[in-house]
Amino acid sequence: MPPLDPTTFEPLRPVGLLERWSTARHELQFYTNVMQTGIYTPPASWGSPSPQQLLTAITAGVATVIAQKPTLSALPIDEAGPNPRFVRIPAITLSDVVTLHELPGDDEALHTWIERENNIDFRTAAAEGKPVWRVTVIPRPDGVAVAWAYHHCLADGGSGLALHRALLAALPAALPDAAPTIVTAPSDPLPPPQEDVLKLQFSWTTLLGELWRSWRPPVVPRVWTTRGISAPVVTRVHVLRIPAALTTQMVAAARARGTTVTALLMAVVAEVFLAEVPEARELTFGLPVSTRRWIADARIDDGSIGAWVTMFEAAVTRAALHTAGVWGAAKGARAAIEKMLAGRGRDTGVALLPYIRDWTTVFTEKLGRPASETVEISNVGVFDGAAAAGEGGTGWGVSRMVFSQSASVTGNAVEVSVASVKGGEMTLCFCVQEGLVREGLVEALCEGLVAAVERAVEAA
Repeated sequence: MPPLDPTTFEPLRPVGLLERWSTARHELQFYTNVMQTGIYTPPASWGSPSPQQLLTAITAGVATVIAQKPTLSALPIDEAGPNPRFVRIPAITLSDVVTLHELPGDDEALHTWIERENNIDFRTAAAEGKPVWRVTVIPRPDGVAVAWAYHHCLADGGSGLALHRALLAALPAALPDAAPTIVTAPSDPLPPPQEDVLKLQFSWTTLLGELWRSWRPPVVPRVWTTRGISAPVVTRVHVLRIPAALTTQMVAAARARGTTVTALLMAVVAEVFLAEVPEARELTFGLPVSTRRWIADARIDDGSIGAWVTMFEAAVTRAALHTAGVWGAAKGARAAIEKMLAGRGRDTGVALLPYIRDWTTVFTEKLGRPASETVEISNVGVFDGAAAAGEGGTGWGVSRMVFSQSASVTGNAVEVSVASVKGGEMTLCFCVQEGLVREGLVEALCEGLVAAVERAVEAA
């Protein structure tokens, strides 16, 4: 069958401002995808299902989710052009988007595959009129990995968990021997873009400060980037698993100390980082924050698929760690987060998007410059993997969730993507552009982080 011409598809709406940040980066090969990988456990009553049975059941579940979520039938066209817009794919052939991939059953093989997948964009699929997302089914000794990769213009990190929640809810009705082959797109409209439902405020001093930073290099010497950023992006992914028992202790200790898990992660990452880079005085974090909490629109809820986030920065200093310790630094980090939340995202980065006139230049002018010396911590929260577990071994569950993403040519130097399963473990994915930071720095962060968390829990 010849490729379809997406310009003939039903028009939906223009790409929104935050969505355009992603379409422009994607077309320039500055950013490829976001991915959420869940380790699913099939019903005990199924015994030992074959790979084909697992593929069939999950395909049926995905078909149900497509019918529920109009965003999955949306396709961005003219991504880097002057008028990018969404059109509706009329029908989705499931074999185009749900595939079986068999790997050795160890974690190393899965993590290597995740890194490879985070380097594959959707430009070919888009040109052929196919969805800009994909699901890969990987049988494992402990169940089956279901990796849902998607274009960031369609969905934020929280939406990835929403997709898995919808899939988990759909699987009890799925059979291992029957699945549709084609799904007609739902006729529902796309959820609105962020700027239509939320006005993020900013001050003129913030705008002028951003302009100044874009015109002049930083005064403080850069101490840990190794070279200028380049494109196309090549992402390296390092996966760190924090055991369930330690995760539970972490959560309890953070609550007892009056802070949060994200703030504690900021403190311990800073502690390990500053030990590795003794010449640095502080570590600045980029923190994506969901804006759904401020959106009062019935069309958007926790199950909606779209991009509703903003980003702000907060720092942990060496002095704070020295004088107040990890827990004092964590409380300070929480205070910074709470201040931003109280201001409803005022003066955060996304508020300035309406002032971008040339999206391509915004990105390409940064080539060759050092990256921002920041570490992103993107914590999508806790996934309830027992939501469809059922009784008597009749339901599906999720035992682990891995949140990973492409490195960003123009974003934070290191991205730490965090996801947890209720009552289970936490997974951190350290994603970085190849060759951008000092050799061995990310590996050292991974090696030292679990011990730093253990010390913090013991000191609580």
